[in-house]
Amino acid sequence: MAYTYLEFEKPISDLENKIESLRDNKDNDESVHQEISSLSDRIENLTKEIYEGLSIWQKVQVARHPHRPHFSDYIENIFTDFDELHGDRLFGDDQAIIGGLAKFKGSPVVIIGHEKGKSTEDKISRNFGMSQPEGYRKASRLMKLAEDFSLPIITFIDTPGAYPGIESEERGMSEAIAKNLSIMSGLKVPIIVIITGEGGSGGALAIGVGDHISMLQYSIYSVASPEACASIVWRDNSKAQEAAEAMKLDAKNLLDFGLIDNIIDEPLGGAHRDIKKASSLIAQEIDDNLKRLRKIAIDELIEKRYQKIMSYGSIQKWMDFSDYLKPYLNKKNKTYYVALSGGADSLVLLNELKKLQNENDFNLIAIHINHNVQKDSEKWKTICENFCIKNEIKFIAHSLKQKKNVSSNLEKKLRDERYRFFEKTLEKNSILFMGHHLDDLIETFFLRALRGSGIEGLSSIPKERALGKGKLIRPFLNISKSEILAKAKKDKLNFINDPSNKDISFDRNYLRNEILPKIEKRWPSYRKNLKQLTENLKESSDLLITHAKKDFNEVKVKKNLISLRKFLSLSKIRQKNVFIFWINLNGLNQPSARVINLFFSKFLKDEKTPKAKYMWGTASKKGSVCITKNTNELRISELSA
Repeated sequence: MAYTYLEFEKPISDLENKIESLRDNKDNDESVHQEISSLSDRIENLTKEIYEGLSIWQKVQVARHPHRPHFSDYIENIFTDFDELHGDRLFGDDQAIIGGLAKFKGSPVVIIGHEKGKSTEDKISRNFGMSQPEGYRKASRLMKLAEDFSLPIITFIDTPGAYPGIESEERGMSEAIAKNLSIMSGLKVPIIVIITGEGGSGGALAIGVGDHISMLQYSIYSVASPEACASIVWRDNSKAQEAAEAMKLDAKNLLDFGLIDNIIDEPLGGAHRDIKKASSLIAQEIDDNLKRLRKIAIDELIEKRYQKIMSYGSIQKWMDFSDYLKPYLNKKNKTYYVALSGGADSLVLLNELKKLQNENDFNLIAIHINHNVQKDSEKWKTICENFCIKNEIKFIAHSLKQKKNVSSNLEKKLRDERYRFFEKTLEKNSILFMGHHLDDLIETFFLRALRGSGIEGLSSIPKERALGKGKLIRPFLNISKSEILAKAKKDKLNFINDPSNKDISFDRNYLRNEILPKIEKRWPSYRKNLKQLTENLKESSDLLITHAKKDFNEVKVKKNLISLRKFLSLSKIRQKNVFIFWINLNGLNQPSARVINLFFSKFLKDEKTPKAKYMWGTASKKGSVCITKNTNELRISELSA
């Protein structure tokens, strides 16, 4: 079967064709093998680049790919001893839904899923995965069977939607879907839902109520197809692409909205490129969550399921606090640190992780930094340590040594020292959680704007970034300070109120206590709007970085060396973009806007001095940066102390 490339995959297809042509070449010498190897590497890099930048509409195309694995593929690769059960005991057997008994890692389960079919004949017999009422009644029969024998239920969703024909309505389609929703909400067994391709409307929901809902990376889930949405809104289904973007029906957005619990990574280029690997990743997701759900008492499980359903559609309250953390808990990351100040933010974060530790197998460690600035700093350390002792959490305390003559930029100095300790402490594949919240993000945006930051700085606090050998994650950036305080009070947490937060001599405190309350009074929804702005800026920043990478590959000689001639051939705005990218690529301190402007307006334009040096920072201190210019090249380096 010939492989089908999507429109945006044409550059990959062209390279694949070149490889096939080379393989057909009779002169199959060493140079041909080398060329094939080089092209293969280019394909891998190009595929990665394309798939990292997919639009929502392109993800829709991947979800509908003609070679995308079906439920039957996952049955074959994930489960054993599958015994299919047929019929609804009322009308007939709908082949658009497959279900029955199977074994997962040796344990019996009930599996149910949509099946679109593969050959033309098969697709027709299965109605392209669009179930009739009897399909959902078959599913409900299997669910009741699972409950009778205390077997977990695993459902696989891949359907454009329930079949909308007259005969379906005559046989009670709406009633069948509604009844399934009612049944699933109260089933006394764990339910895991996996969305593998399309999750369309009620046809998906009818087997989509679960305790844990995951989506494959390039799957979609929505109230209607983009084409249907376009027809309803604009009376023009040709606007399906525009509709898809507006509906935000991809996994990333749905995770942010709290409508799913986790995203399952796909093999490079989509699940259809490596069905066995995709199956293995799904199997791991099932295994991890079955173990977790089996530890929860049935009454508690049903209550949590009910609360999950009832939270859909609410604003900011759609998740339990712990749900902000669950996507980051996996087998790869077995050690989780929390930066514990003792304030409400970090204490709520640590408390929620402790709850999850009772359901999951991971190491939990609190790190407290004693800044030795406040008179009560030792007292705060003791409070944090006692909380950890009481809750059986490993506690690490680190004291910063303060000099008598403290510099005016104390805030930055303390922050830098904190992060140096965090970086040194984290081991491979560990995660450091920090309690930064929505108000922190907004404050940072204003401070950076007032200091003249560029677009990357204005995108404010990143949710995730590398830190030493591990990763730093801020899971609460969508939660306001007031919500965190309410949560702390609800859980009766005795948090520390740092009196220095009222000291308006610090820029952040002045902004927090004097300026932002006035903005909120005039514009009550400013947090939401500015959060959206930072997300838009992040997208723009990512786009600039993408272009910078391409331009840099054209001008680079080495990582720290670029061609002056090629660099100057770029437009000025592209030069600046590459320049900043180059600095960051080498892990060097970024200069101020003034320094950048002087570099371009004077240093680069000085043709009288073919060999010259340009520096920023303090020449006597480590961290200062030097750019050396000669006739042909620019070299960047960090000065030694």
